Amino acid sequence: MENPPQNRFKNFLQNDDVWCCIGYFVLEKRAVAGSSLDSRGGKSRRCIVFKKLAFTLVELLMVLCVISMLIALLSPALSKMRESARSLQCMNNLRQITLASTTYAQEHDGLFFMQYHIWAVASKEWHLKLYETGYLKDFRVCICPSHPPKEYSQGNKYYVYGLRDYRAADSNYVRDAGSCYNGNTFLQLYGLTDPSNYYLFADSSYGSGRENNQCYLLQSTPDTNVGGVQTRHVDLANVSFADGHVESCNQMRLKSVGFSGGLDKKTRLVIRVYLE
Repeated sequence: MENPPQNRFKNFLQNDDVWCCIGYFVLEKRAVAGSSLDSRGGKSRRCIVFKKLAFTLVELLMVLCVISMLIALLSPALSKMRESARSLQCMNNLRQITLASTTYAQEHDGLFFMQYHIWAVASKEWHLKLYETGYLKDFRVCICPSHPPKEYSQGNKYYVYGLRDYRAADSNYVRDAGSCYNGNTFLQLYGLTDPSNYYLFADSSYGSGRENNQCYLLQSTPDTNVGGVQTRHVDLANVSFADGHVESCNQMRLKSVGFSGGLDKKTRLVIRVYLE
């Protein structure tokens, strides 16, 4: 007849081996050294030795140190990955607004609307014109995700990507009133001799003397107030060109397309190294 479970467990305890319980679940078998008889000639008592598994304070500190080191090593890489993702979104935004601009020009005798400005009276910026005429469907593409305000609002119409300075002297500009401050300024988009190097839109910011926001206007040489190009994507600035392509440009490339200065990402101070 088979032994019931309680008898088998009793026989297990009477075995000449000692079982150690490590923690609460793991059993470790150890052979008993020497005779199984005690000093009085009797049989020694069998036992189960319980050991509770635990970390010492030193071991815990070592683990915490290793985790901290891993976080310190990985954080810069993760930050760069997040910025790379935002940079790709920014480039996609610039492609969309450049496509809207070139489409507008195709249907308006090759002229792209840059700005309507009546000094001290009224103004209308490029993105408002594109939106009103149906070429731009969503204002959110006018905002770089890496720089404030990061969301568009009607009350902050100047905080968008920077457009080439409509006030500058440029033979490709057409002004219906003879002055950039008395009416409309247009760009002859299809009369350019080198459209692949003629920038239209770029990452921009107001200077350190103004609020920390994107700026609708791009000066080739910014000052502390009016906006300029900003190398905000890991020391690169995303720029769109008249032929429709978008580049992530370093300082040398920015200089080659006509920028003589830019703005630092953190301080928004004017960078003069373009002049070197």
